[in-house]
Amino acid sequence: MGELIRYLYNIGKYELHLLYIDDGKSNEINYPYVTTFLTSYQKINRQCSRWHTYKSLWRQLNEINPDIVHDWSGDRVGIYLLPRLFTKKFYYIAGYLADGNKDPLLHSLIYKAIYYFSDKIVSNSWAGIISHKAPKRKSIVIYNGFNPDRLPSIDHSNELRTKLGIGNNKVVSMVARITPEKDYLMFLNVALTVQQKRNDVTFLIIGQGKLEPTLKQYVNEKKINNVIFLGFRQDVIDLLKLSDVSLLCSNNNLHAEGVSNSIMESMACGTPVIATAGGGTAEIIKNKENGFIVSPHDHSSMSEILLDILDNKELHKTLSNACINTINEQFSITKMVNEYIKIYIEAQYKNK
Repeated sequence: MGELIRYLYNIGKYELHLLYIDDGKSNEINYPYVTTFLTSYQKINRQCSRWHTYKSLWRQLNEINPDIVHDWSGDRVGIYLLPRLFTKKFYYIAGYLADGNKDPLLHSLIYKAIYYFSDKIVSNSWAGIISHKAPKRKSIVIYNGFNPDRLPSIDHSNELRTKLGIGNNKVVSMVARITPEKDYLMFLNVALTVQQKRNDVTFLIIGQGKLEPTLKQYVNEKKINNVIFLGFRQDVIDLLKLSDVSLLCSNNNLHAEGVSNSIMESMACGTPVIATAGGGTAEIIKNKENGFIVSPHDHSSMSEILLDILDNKELHKTLSNACINTINEQFSITKMVNEYIKIYIEAQYKNK
């Protein structure tokens, strides 16, 4: 959403408003640059009553009087929109299918109602369309795009190595929130396996979440000494450029990825990715061509592949080049924005 806002602002044909519902868990957008491109930016307090939230949302929409409402939040916002969608005077895009999870019954019923009143349904993966049972006649897949402007013009690797105290070690990273949906125990077990075989590899956990104390306790119990917890970082791209390999371990019992931004960002940096199977991961990683996919929870296979990549410079170079080509050809920001603009143009004609 942030990258789309940036590009639409630069085009100059759109007035951009962002309504943000604060659920008390994440108080602000962590990408401040986004708000500078907006005509208005309003936060609605969801911690009050549902009726208050509903009235606040519709008061803002009535003031803005939008031609298009692009919903990125799913049933959390959709349930407030439903009572008014059947009388809407705007083109409504349900653009929140960002994972491959199956919906509980209540969510499924809400989604069906939202689909009925939607003009267009957008997912960032085919896995999302299928798992959320979106009607094909209204649905489209638009893969997230990577903006090459995010790649640093200056290499900060040496500076980061000094700050992190990792010297010339190989670096393996995972960028993800530290929640049950991500299988960080698998990541730590990979770190432990590698630690038993070589002492020149550092593992970086880039993210924050409620399970961080549990993971740190596991690190202490298992005496894993090659892991650094970095918390939330604004320099994720620099850290991925520093990394030799990026891992994404997902807990398939709780979560199926769409097309992960973490994978996309790693590949854009030329950093090969090893990820667990599920959701839309196979839509971006072609196994053994531009990365590797292993079975969920299979830390042994992930460790073996990781060690092969770290040991084999030619393999690493081949994977790195394939990663960059994949992003440039299939996941460019220009391609993503153009697909969205086609929908917005369609909306303009329909509104007339």
